[in-house]
Formats: sequence, C-alpha cells, structure tokens
Amino acid sequence: MIINRDSLIQQKSSNPKEHLLWAPPFVQAVAFWMTLTQDVLLPMIAQTSVRGKVLRFWMTGCATGQEPYALALVLSDLLGSQLDTWNVTIFATDVDEASLAIARHGWYPESLFTELPTDVLQRFFVREGSGFRTTKTVRRMVTFGRHDLYQDPPLPRIALLRCHSRLDSLSLQEQDEVFKRLAFALRPTGYLVLDRAEVIQPPEAFFAQVMASGTVYRRKGQTCAEDEQPLMGRTSVSTQGEEHLLKRKSMPSATKILLPFLPVNMIVINQAYQVVASYGQATELLHLSFGGEGQDFLQVLPCDLVAPVHTAIDAVLQQRSP
Repeated sequence: MIINRDSLIQQKSSNPKEHLLWAPPFVQAVAFWMTLTQDVLLPMIAQTSVRGKVLRFWMTGCATGQEPYALALVLSDLLGSQLDTWNVTIFATDVDEASLAIARHGWYPESLFTELPTDVLQRFFVREGSGFRTTKTVRRMVTFGRHDLYQDPPLPRIALLRCHSRLDSLSLQEQDEVFKRLAFALRPTGYLVLDRAEVIQPPEAFFAQVMASGTVYRRKGQTCAEDEQPLMGRTSVSTQGEEHLLKRKSMPSATKILLPFLPVNMIVINQAYQVVASYGQATELLHLSFGGEGQDFLQVLPCDLVAPVHTAIDAVLQQRSP
C-alpha cells in the first residue's frame, strides 16, 4: 500500500506535545553519531581542516531535535578547544512547525536523559524544572526551519546529509528525483546517511556505499550535470566569463568608493555566495552577523530562508538581471 505523505504530516501535527512521550532518549542519538566517528566524522574534519574549516550539515525530518543536538555535542567534543575556529552549522528541517518549536526551545523531560553520562549532561545541558535544556553553545550550532524535501529546493554545499524521510513509500520516479536533490545538496564527496529502516539504495550514478551497514553513502563526482540537477533549486552553469567573476572576491575600487555615500542598505555577494561588502544598516535590518568579507552569505541566513534565497540568487544569475 502506498503511504499518503500528506496524511502522515497531518497525523504527526495533531498533538506535538505527545512527540516527547515516544521520543528516543538522548543517549541513543549520541550513540548513533559515535558509531560514525571513525569512518565519517573524523575523516570529514581532517579533510575540511585544510579547506577553510566550514562544515554544513543537514537533517531532514528532524522532529523535536534530539539528533541534531546530539550531533552538535559530539562535534563539540571532537573539535574541542578548536571549535571556535570552525564555522559549523547544522540545518535541521521538518514539515511540522509544532515539532520545530519544541526543537528550537531545546527543553526535554528528564526521562529522555536516562543512561546519558553525567559529565555529558553537565557540559551540554542545564537543569530547568522537571527536565534539561541544551546550552546556548549547543543551540547556536543548530538552525531549525521548515522544509519539505519533496517540494522545496535543496540546501546547498552540505558536508553530511542525514535523511529521516522515508523514501520507500514513493514511486520510482519520485525516488529518483529525491535522490537527485540529495546529490545536488551535497558537496563533492559529501556523505548521505539514511535510516536503517530504509529498504532502497541510492543510485550508483550518484552515491557509493561507505559502511557495510548499508546506510552511509558518499557523493560521487564533482557536481551534477545540468540535466541531472533537480527541477527545483537548479543553479546556472558557469561560462568562462562567469568563472572569472566567481574567482573575484572583491569589488572594483571605484564601486567601493561610491557605494558608502549612497543612501542604500545593501549586502554585496559574488557568485560563490561570499560576502564582498555590506553597506548601510543591511546587516542590522536583516538581523545578520557577519565574520567579514569572504564569509558564506547562505551560512548566516535563517534555515527557512536558505533555500528560497539560494533559488532567487540563481535565478538572477541565469537571467543576468534582478
């Protein structure tokens, strides 16, 4: 029988507070990421340490947020004192706004912390009433937002994508389209982690199996060809001239001189989505915090804005006009 995805969403949203009654304990979520430490997380960190120290994770179907937070504390432990020198963002998405509200708050009943080591509990959580809440350091690493994997554009340049969305209920054509979106979201050699209950395998054209468990795959190739990219969120193909612009990280000197005197609020980015300059009160109006020129613009956006802004930028690049 084909499962109706819309009915599942409606059923899931009926009573969000009940989610915490059957939610898995934190020790289970932490243990999951620890099993990936040697074969996935540590190699990823080693590879990224020589390429700018930027790590972007994406979890679809994040529910009330235990697994994204568990990843945040595992990464904090792995990076240790070097954490502040890294740009780590965990995008956690779901279709249920009520679940996302619980996740953003980061508070969970004491029953979900059984068997979690005391030192872990003391480092990453604070007691609040009859439960515990994640620390500000952990919450800052995770950005929650609404996103429908089946309809919305994929988030770009992801190092590891954890897919909780059940794909075996989809038709073969729909499965193919979703896997193309997942492949498009991942950076070259990025990781795709499926649920153990998932009975289908990603197409070999895009993914290679990493672990014997059959749930961890690695992106093959560099980027999707134009005819392989997903229907939504398709980016423009660079011409030789555009590649020159892509490499340019600063504006012409004349432009830099004139813009500060114009009555405009503006953030200037290049085709690599890197911030070139900011003028007026743009950052204050958008409630953004930049680390300086060259920072990834998409990195500082709220999670629910990343996909539409990414699509809008690419549309401008394709049309060569606003």
